Amino acid sequence: MKPWIKHALRGIALVILVVITAIASGIFWLLDTTSGFRWAVDVSEPYLPVTIQYADANGSLWQGVTFSRLTVTAKTNTLGFQEITATGLNLQWQPRKLLETQVSISRFHLNKLSIALVESPPPPTSDEPPALPKIHLPVNIVLNDLRVGDFQLSRAQQTLAQVNDISLRARAAGSKINIETFAAGFQGETYRLNGKLDFAPRWQIALNLPSHHVATQGSCVTEQPLECDLLLSWEDFSHPQIPQVESPNGDFKIHLTTQIVQAEGQTDIVTSAGDFHLVVDSFTDLTNSSSELKELQVTPASGGELQGSAQVNWRDGVRAQAQLQLNELNLQAWLGDKIDVAKITARLDADVGYKEELKDGKITLQIANLDLGKKPLKGDVIAQLQGQKISLEKLRLQNDVNELKASGEYGIDNQAIKLDLDFNAGNLNTIAEALNGSGHLVGNIAGKATAPDAQFTLNAQNLRFADTEIGKANMALIAKNLQLAAPEKIQLQKLDLVAEQLATAGNGITRIEFSASGSLPKHRATLSVSGIPGDLNLETLAMTGGITAGNTSAGYTLDTAIWDIQLQQLNISTGLRFGQWKLRQTVPIQLSQARVALNDFCLEQAQAQLCLDTVELLDQRDLTVATHVNGIYFDREKTLFKQYLQRLPTTWQTEGELRGKANIEATLANFAPRTFSIESAFNLVDASIHYRNEDEPNLDLPIEKTFVRIDGNQDVVNIDAGAVIDKRQQLRVAGTVKSALEKQPAIDITIDGALDTLAYIQPFVPTIAELEGKTRIDLHYQQNTENVDALVTGKVSLSEFGFILPQTGSRLRNWNIDIDAAKTSIDLRGKGAVGNGDMTLQGDIKPTDSGRFPFAARIKIDGEQLQLVDQPDRRFTASPHLQLEGEDLRWHLGGSVKISDSFMELKELPKSASSVSEDAVIYGEEPIEKPSPLVFTSDLKIIAGDNIRFEGFGLKTQIRGDLNFNLDASGRQQLQGSLMLPSGQYKSYGQDLKIEHGQIVFTGSMDNPNLDVRAARTIERPQATGLNTQIKAGIWLYGTAKHPKTQLYSTPSMSESDVLSYMLTGKPMSDVGKGEDGQAEAAALSMALAQALPTLQRIGGELGLTDITIDSDSSTGSSSVGAGKQVSDKLYVKYQYGLVGAVGRFILEYSLTQQLKIEAASGKVDSVDLTYTWDSKLPSATDDKKKADKSDERDKD
Repeated sequence: MKPWIKHALRGIALVILVVITAIASGIFWLLDTTSGFRWAVDVSEPYLPVTIQYADANGSLWQGVTFSRLTVTAKTNTLGFQEITATGLNLQWQPRKLLETQVSISRFHLNKLSIALVESPPPPTSDEPPALPKIHLPVNIVLNDLRVGDFQLSRAQQTLAQVNDISLRARAAGSKINIETFAAGFQGETYRLNGKLDFAPRWQIALNLPSHHVATQGSCVTEQPLECDLLLSWEDFSHPQIPQVESPNGDFKIHLTTQIVQAEGQTDIVTSAGDFHLVVDSFTDLTNSSSELKELQVTPASGGELQGSAQVNWRDGVRAQAQLQLNELNLQAWLGDKIDVAKITARLDADVGYKEELKDGKITLQIANLDLGKKPLKGDVIAQLQGQKISLEKLRLQNDVNELKASGEYGIDNQAIKLDLDFNAGNLNTIAEALNGSGHLVGNIAGKATAPDAQFTLNAQNLRFADTEIGKANMALIAKNLQLAAPEKIQLQKLDLVAEQLATAGNGITRIEFSASGSLPKHRATLSVSGIPGDLNLETLAMTGGITAGNTSAGYTLDTAIWDIQLQQLNISTGLRFGQWKLRQTVPIQLSQARVALNDFCLEQAQAQLCLDTVELLDQRDLTVATHVNGIYFDREKTLFKQYLQRLPTTWQTEGELRGKANIEATLANFAPRTFSIESAFNLVDASIHYRNEDEPNLDLPIEKTFVRIDGNQDVVNIDAGAVIDKRQQLRVAGTVKSALEKQPAIDITIDGALDTLAYIQPFVPTIAELEGKTRIDLHYQQNTENVDALVTGKVSLSEFGFILPQTGSRLRNWNIDIDAAKTSIDLRGKGAVGNGDMTLQGDIKPTDSGRFPFAARIKIDGEQLQLVDQPDRRFTASPHLQLEGEDLRWHLGGSVKISDSFMELKELPKSASSVSEDAVIYGEEPIEKPSPLVFTSDLKIIAGDNIRFEGFGLKTQIRGDLNFNLDASGRQQLQGSLMLPSGQYKSYGQDLKIEHGQIVFTGSMDNPNLDVRAARTIERPQATGLNTQIKAGIWLYGTAKHPKTQLYSTPSMSESDVLSYMLTGKPMSDVGKGEDGQAEAAALSMALAQALPTLQRIGGELGLTDITIDSDSSTGSSSVGAGKQVSDKLYVKYQYGLVGAVGRFILEYSLTQQLKIEAASGKVDSVDLTYTWDSKLPSATDDKKKADKSDERDKD
């Protein structure tokens, strides 16, 4: 080869090498350097439809690139977006995969991505049916890690969507896309999705939302005509945006073509208001611009069903027709558990037309049955729509005694509203069991809907709902300019409310009167409440005030509103106990969320003052309270406790004044204290007790010091209290409370002291007299945060203790009682005299592990000849041998009581001895029985021993016998046994009858024993033979205590008149002379009236009966005394009372004519008699003449 050829080839090879090296270097510079990457971006921008701006670009096209900020702005609107902004962009990909026709992105991270869309014009209308695009990628795409911290989509500076924490891992090849994982956060909820998409000629869709248990499957034909089928199904679906709704399962099918859309499905839905099953079937015809809801069915789990259908046409305006049928639909979930039954059966029909504005329409609701547990309500609701006017033509619901009516109209253009309401409730209990009472509510609303006027009146009686009862209520309300958007402009012209006989949760109030008027900026109100529990009455509360919006432009809100009050008058009466308290001066009060303040609030009575000097609460957190008390005297002239001191004997005098003050600071959270500090001191100054009696030496008991001091904070509260009397005797209470705000604070308190005479206490217990004795107290109370059970140790002793009970005359003497408290038990020992008898007490109380009252006790009581009652007309001496045992809330008393050396003289029945008749019905008094958690049982033997006498109501007798008293856990009391009347006398019909036999038998009932008492007079009658015959004539009391009966008896048997004659005169009726006959008759009448008249006087006084008659029945030989009254010329009323047997009855006599009368009697035997009377004597001439004269006189008249 020629040398120049070689040189040429070398040169060419060198040039090629240089060119290749240059190209390789250029490619390397372009792909693998930051400057090459930046150059490529800058050079390519003029040829792109967007402009690119970036900051801090690093990396290379081969290794990956990063931007701190990248902004892509569209040059035209055809791209659909205006600007894309990304911050913190990091892209890494694998260029080598391009050789395999694959784009592989290893990482694509953005801290924030914002896309601003263009304001797109409305899409062009076309008659061509829509077609789905065909997608087929020329290369495969693998996206291993896409993450976007925050994504925002906006248009015209309005945010359309904002999503955070987006992550995606997906693959795409040809027409298929496989979404392996996708997650995004939206409005606080994280959504996770996976699925597959195939964009072949027939689209295939399979998407799952595992975060919410939703799956979607479907397919679409991309060619003409369009046809798609989609199935949406889910299980256990819930979403925080609708926290009250869950769906355990459901599915929904959609069939879509270019002309129609069909949708049907079913689901179970669980809500706080109730569970139900929903079925929907709809059909939409896009060609005819119409849609039909073929089926809507709701089946609640609580019962009933709802069925509906609807048709809508929007070709020329909108025309909608709907039908809804409710069958026994349960409404209880909406009305609350206070209503036991709530069902409705109704039909709703609606027909509404709309074109640019409301055209016409009519809505009709027919309520066939609204059942709230009693008598169902029925009625109609008819609303008419015409142009700019909506009219409520009719609203009416009613049953037999209740009716609700309403009518009204509303103008859409001028917002004029008018509504008239009338609810007349004759008996609310006929609607629902939970409602009671009657009333009448009338009201109307008129004016502009944004500021109407309202007027309502209410009159109601015997209202009862839940735990609240109102005997009577009246309300009148007149309000103007009800602007809810501007509440300061509302004018309350009148609000008067009166409620009587209120009761809630067992607490009653007699009457409440409230009145208010004005507006939020300026108003006034008065309030009075009487009959508050505790004998309190709020006689008058009068105030003026104003509410301002505060420093805000948002208007009136609860957070910023400030209520300034001037409390002008406050009178509180406390009955006879403490008199009436009055407000000393007008008190300013400020209430707001930021500050609650009250100053110089003082209630005065005489010289006493109860004052709140300062109360301030800042930001509902920092509380300060300062208070003081003074002028509470214990002198008779100046005291508040006049009623109490009036019960104290005049020989006792007390003196002293209570003064004190307290300061409290606290930090609150939700109005509960979190920290606090307290300083308080109360003292009784110049106190003493004096006893003055002319027959006894004077007694002066100076009380030198009495105080109570409490100070500390939430960590430790110190308590120090005590009294020093006559220098030598004192009582001291000292201790601490640690962790006072904890649920179980630690308490350590010591009580120590002694009194050499209990006479100091006598003024405070006026129900007893001659109190004497000594006492010594040494107690220690402990309770810590770890052990809930409190521990009391120490000893309380009473010695030489005694007193007299004036009501019974009994006297306790020389009692010595010791109570020893140890860690495991409290021992009780006592011994003393009651009257002339001795009594002992012995027992123990021990803690237990459980129960509301975790302790058990056993106490033994023994006594002999205890004089429990010692009065001139009665004495009661008993010898008890009892044992009381119990644990927690179950207690039992057993043993025996022997009664002896006792008597009673009863001249009249006490008021407590009379009770309401068994067959009486008392209206308006329904006793509220509150079951007691305490279960008390008893099993006692009662022995009537020697020397027990009773005198009363003509009876003088001894009493002997045994009884067994039993009280079971249900509260049923039973008495078994009998009492014998071994000897005595019974005074009846003026004679002293000797008791031959007497027995009172108890067979269970305590107040209705069986009676069997016979008392007779014995008469010796001489016979022709010269021998005397013994005759007994007496009266027999039998039956029961509630229904006693009497009957005369004799030996030998004889007529009732002879028995009565023997009892009164000692002779038979045939031997009674004329004078004696009248004497016996008068005596019998006198004695009978003495028995019968008290009953007649009581009944006659109630009925106004004035006439007294004596009646006899010839057929039975019985007699009776009666009281009657001529009510009118034809009506006579009489009450008869039997002289023997004490059976009463009412008689009505009505004269139909002069000869014919009807008589109705009610008693032991009911009867109706018709009596006709005539004169059997022939009329004389004189009678004829008298009749003729009377006839002439009537003619003249």
